Amino acid sequence: PDIDWLETRLATTKSGDAHIKMVTVVNPCNPTGVAMPAEHLQRLSAVCSKHGVWLAVDNTYENFSYEDEGHPAHTCVSGDHVVNVFSFSKAYGMMGWRV
Repeated sequence: PDIDWLETRLATTKSGDAHIKMVTVVNPCNPTGVAMPAEHLQRLSAVCSKHGVWLAVDNTYENFSYEDEGHPAHTCVSGDHVVNVFSFSKAYGMMGWRV
């Protein structure tokens, strides 16, 4: 995402129905497998924290990235405003299995 655009949007939508409560990113992106650099995720996290917005980072496809980033998203962003999501069934090819 364009973080400068997002920060402007968050600063101008503080009231009413347009208030943004959560930003969600899929990292790495599906279907391309492109992962955001750690610095990008950290800046996104800082912007969300500054504006009191939740950041949900969907790490479902972290095992399917072939980029040499060397970092899962959950190791580079954390905080009271961050939710990291992971899917055991997708990571281990168990899509049809349910407990």
